[in-house]
Amino acid sequence: MSCKETGDFVDSAGRSRYNMGGMSISENVQTYLEKVRAGNGLGEKVTLVAATKTRTPAEINEAIEAGITDIGENKVQEFRDKYDLVHGANRHFIGHLQINKVKYLIGKTYLIHSLDRDELADELAKRSERAGIVTDVLIEVNIGSELSKSGYSLSEAFAAYERAKAMPGLRVRGFMAMLPLSDDREKLEALARQMRALYDRARAQDGNICYLSMGMSGDWELCLACGANMIRLGTALFGPRHIAGAQADTGPASITK
Repeated sequence: MSCKETGDFVDSAGRSRYNMGGMSISENVQTYLEKVRAGNGLGEKVTLVAATKTRTPAEINEAIEAGITDIGENKVQEFRDKYDLVHGANRHFIGHLQINKVKYLIGKTYLIHSLDRDELADELAKRSERAGIVTDVLIEVNIGSELSKSGYSLSEAFAAYERAKAMPGLRVRGFMAMLPLSDDREKLEALARQMRALYDRARAQDGNICYLSMGMSGDWELCLACGANMIRLGTALFGPRHIAGAQADTGPASITK
């Protein structure tokens, strides 16, 4: 085996292995796909989005070869750098999106999870309509009312959905949320069920609503039990993030405003 600077290893078959038990990315992908195969707590199909922040194209392609169908980037720069180097999966954008970066995503995403303010909706709609396309989005909800997180409050999320739904160039497909860090399971379950209730309210009147994106490596099981049908897993699949990031592997060009 050869040791990479990140502390990962590559076995004789070319599969990435990291130091948390020696499991390869392929093995982790297969393990988690099996875990979600039975669906969520309501028996609905679950979409597993591999969160690929700082991951190299080689690692992402390994995950895709192992069965991942959907990948999500947090940063527009990484999304652009890897776009032509990764193949065979739906491209999601799952991070905070700045207004001046919207132009780099139009026509390239399967789903944008982070529509968190009206100004962003306006820009996405304007650029999508100009390009002659419809961009699929999720309304981001700050379900824990955390100052450190973006998103509409629960009380304003449905009205935000209705505004975005009426915009040419946008198609709202559901909602996204991140639960707060807490050891209070009852509190987390209550928040997750509030998100499911919001999702059900919109779905009851809108056939385009099909995704409740909620659940990451630390809380995905709770979220699925409470009705999420899309989860975003990073470290569970890839191991600890690379400190140096993926840029050294891709040779990025800088984004200009």
